[in-house]
Parts: sequence; C-alpha cells; structure tokens
Amino acid sequence: MMRFRALPVMKEPARSRSKQPNLFVLLMLLFGIVNYLTAQSLTLEYKEIDASGFSQIVSFVSVRDNSGAPIAGLTEDNFTVREDGQLESPIEVLEISEGGEGITAALVLDRSSSMRGQPIEDARSAASNFVRLLQPRDRAAVVAFNELVTTVHPFSSDTNSLVTAISGIQATGETAMYDAVIHTVTLTRPETGRRVIILLTDGADTASRNSFRQALRRATDSGIPIFTIGLSLEPGSQEEENLITLAENTAGRYYRSPTSSDLQQIYAAIAAELRNQYKITYNTHNPTTDGTRRLVHIEVQNGAASSDTSSYLAPEYVVTIAPSTTDRVSPAREFTLDFEIPQNSNYLRHQMKSLTIQLEYNSNYLKVKQPQDQNVLAGALFGPLSEHTISASVDQANGVITLELSKIPASGLIEGRGMLAHITFQASGTMPDSTML
Repeated sequence: MMRFRALPVMKEPARSRSKQPNLFVLLMLLFGIVNYLTAQSLTLEYKEIDASGFSQIVSFVSVRDNSGAPIAGLTEDNFTVREDGQLESPIEVLEISEGGEGITAALVLDRSSSMRGQPIEDARSAASNFVRLLQPRDRAAVVAFNELVTTVHPFSSDTNSLVTAISGIQATGETAMYDAVIHTVTLTRPETGRRVIILLTDGADTASRNSFRQALRRATDSGIPIFTIGLSLEPGSQEEENLITLAENTAGRYYRSPTSSDLQQIYAAIAAELRNQYKITYNTHNPTTDGTRRLVHIEVQNGAASSDTSSYLAPEYVVTIAPSTTDRVSPAREFTLDFEIPQNSNYLRHQMKSLTIQLEYNSNYLKVKQPQDQNVLAGALFGPLSEHTISASVDQANGVITLELSKIPASGLIEGRGMLAHITFQASGTMPDSTML
C-alpha cells in the first residue's frame, strides 16, 4: 500500500496579459505533482523474523522505491516497531549489504524425471552460481527431492564442496515437493543468521506423504522466507498457485521461469535481494514465556510511508518432571521410582502451592507396595512431613496412580529443582526381562 504526504499549497500562477491560461506552465505543474508522488513512493517488505534469542526479536526487511531499487541510508529515525499494538523502543537498525550479516540458505532442487536433460543441467548451473556468490560469512545447504527427500550437503561455507554436491544431482523418479518443504524447514529452523529457503520445482506433487496444507503450516510457523521458482509451469495452474501461496505466506517471493535458461538470472536476482536489507532488533516489552503468537508491525517513513506485519511464537516455559530409579528392576524385586525436576530442566519459578502427578504403569507385572502410606512419599521439595500433605489414588486394574501433593499454609511454596515424590513398586516374579513397564 502506498501512502503520500499532503502536498504543499501551491500558489495560483500569475495570469498572462491576454488572460489566457499558460498551458505550458500548467503542464509543468502537473508533471511536477506526478513526479513528486512517484519519487516519494516506497515499499517495505517483511522478509524474516527470528525469535530464537527471545526476548530479543530480530527482523529483516527490505525497502525499495517505485522502480524496485533498494533504498539505502535509513536509520532508527525512519522505522517504527509495534508488537501487539505497543510501541517498542529502543530499536537498533543495521543496514545490510556486501560483507554484512551472514546468509544461511537452503537450496532445494527438484530432481524428478521431468527435470531430465537441459532443465537439470541449467538448475545445477544456476544453483552452483548462487553458491559461488556467497560471502565468507554465508552458509548454504543442498536438498534434492524426487519421491525421496535427501540432504545432499549439510550447511557449510565450503563453496567447492557445495558445488561438487550440486553437480552430482541426477533427475529420476516422482515428485514429493510437500515433503521436501517440511524436511528443509526442519533442517533450517535451528540455524542462525538470515535464514532463507530457495525451492525449485517443475511440476505437480505426485509422491508426498504430507499435504500442501501441512507443508504450508510448517513453513509459516518457522518464520523462514521461502523463495519459490516455478519452472515451465502453466500460468494460473494449481502448481503455480501453491508456489505463490507458499512464498507469500512466508515473506518470500515467487519467480516464474518459463524456461530453464531463465534460472541463472533468477538465482542471481535472489542473491542480490538478500544483500540489500535492514536488520531491526529490539527487546520485547512482553518477555513472558507463554507460547502465544505475537504480531510485529514495522513501518518506514522516508517522505512516504509503507509498512508490513509478521509474527512469531513466544517460547513456552516448560519444567521437566523426570521419573528415574537407581534400583535394579528385575522379577520378584521391589524398586523405588523417583520423580524429580532435574538440574537440566528449567527452574520451577511459579511458586506453586500444590502439584498433581499421574503415572501409568504395566499392572500385569507391577503393583504399588503396601502399606501405601509408607511407600508413596513426598520428595524434598515439599519439605518435612509437617509442611505438606500427600494423597494417592491407585487404580490397579488400569495401571494408574494419581498423586496429590500440597504445601500446608504458612509453610511456603514449591520452587526450584529437586525431588517431588517417591513410589515403591513390587515387580511380579513372572515379569519378562524385556517388558515395557
């Protein structure tokens, strides 16, 4: 969407002595207005959002003029960031160009039988040229797919090794593009830097186990831009529409390649676009780890204005409760199962008053040792017996035990890491050694 500033009030031109309007002056004024509006137009595109360092949020955007050329020289004064409607300040703006922030790119190539001959040759050549354009800070991976999806080369900055891997890709088999999208998102998501996926395909998906909807959801949730290239696809076909949808929903871009000879120029254009962006960083006003989706709206002002919106998922704060035993579990013997928040878990910081633990077990070979009140006990996190209560409900028929543990009022709350409970079981003498308990 283009927005324009109000034009300054223009004085009425002086009339000629003949009292006829000066057509030349009017045309020049009209041309000036049109030129003013055209020169002021710009477009901001949200390219990527990275919340892996939560509560620090990193966004990558491009800003282009009406001709599509990148606009350079913008600073913090030109950008406004809002998260869920609230202004975020301060922000840090870094202009990215050659030698700047590293790119982490996954190249995904269709190697189905329809790519045989010149198409796969041109695809290999274009992808190899893209790799050769990488800077020292950049990294790339290569994924190829037919009915199977293969990581041909993991992420690396070794240009020669990547080019060698690309040169070995041969065309055969069917097409599992949706599976390739999910595979590559999974591969790329843990990576750092300016992540991007570049996907080339020439036809309909014929072999995926996953649906397009599933692939789109995984791609959208990842926050990774996907640039899609449709080779020799019928304009307006379902195959092309899927690629357009995938690109638009991930802040990428769709490229139509009528013939494989166009691929070289397309890959070069993508490389150039990735070199001209702005990195915008801020610390969210809402550092709560609640697993909610947050909307981030970025606006640029530089004569005219433009804006775009993306989103990220806040991480969930998960506390791990792990069952373990130091006893040997064998037939006709008893063993104690401990429930704890281990040292490698998040800290229990919610200061809880009570806790419910439900455990399923194999009732064919295990039973809770009796008397129950001596064999189902609270752990050290609940303090001594005078500071807590514990009740246990055992459903032996279905193999379920439910523990209810509570702190007595005025004895404090549960916080930290450590032991929560202990349950002693008696194993049957007929229990096989390989039984799942």
